[in-house]
Amino acid sequence: MIEKLARTKAEELGLPHAGRNLSELVRSIQQREGYEACFDTGNSVCPHESCCWRESCLGRALTRRALELGVPIEEAAVREARTRRAAMRLDRRLRRLEQIGV
Repeated sequence: MIEKLARTKAEELGLPHAGRNLSELVRSIQQREGYEACFDTGNSVCPHESCCWRESCLGRALTRRALELGVPIEEAAVREARTRRAAMRLDRRLRRLEQIGV
């Protein structure tokens, strides 16, 4: 289904799609729409909440991570959530340090 959507959207945008795999095609669509061309690159943190490919991309990243860890997808999701929360805490701390000039 996602492949059909990508091909339809590529045609609407006038992008060549023959012979391109799904990831390449979606990245070219993302780029044309003004997003970072990041579909299926393994990034499990996505700032583009309005990107129509977001859920599919994050699902692919999570599946890949579960396979790498050799754990069920649910366990990989828990681990990713912990990692994401830790990254957000670190980011907040760094911003506070910048604000106070350290």
